[in-house]
Amino acid sequence: MPFEAYITLAIIITAVTLFATEKYPPDVIAVSAMALLALTGVLTPTQALAGFSNTATVTVAAMFVLSAAVLKTGVIEAIAPAVSRHLENHYTRTTATMMASVGAI
Repeated sequence: MPFEAYITLAIIITAVTLFATEKYPPDVIAVSAMALLALTGVLTPTQALAGFSNTATVTVAAMFVLSAAVLKTGVIEAIAPAVSRHLENHYTRTTATMMASVGAI
């Protein structure tokens, strides 16, 4: 196996371990893994940055921003107690309500 394969394997194993332990935020782990692959020469800078032009990557980044905004505004803390009290022990009603609220958001 070429040397680059060992580097890639080590970075992937480390990243998966860090994802599982949740010691650092997922976005920090993912960007760090990509940066390490670029710094070690496994990826060219063009290859390393190519993922940021993908619409899926931009969508995920926008969802991180949206979820942070929802948490910062306190919407979750205001709604959660009322919803959980109202829907306790009603699986179907809980699922339908969650689908409707997430769809509305």
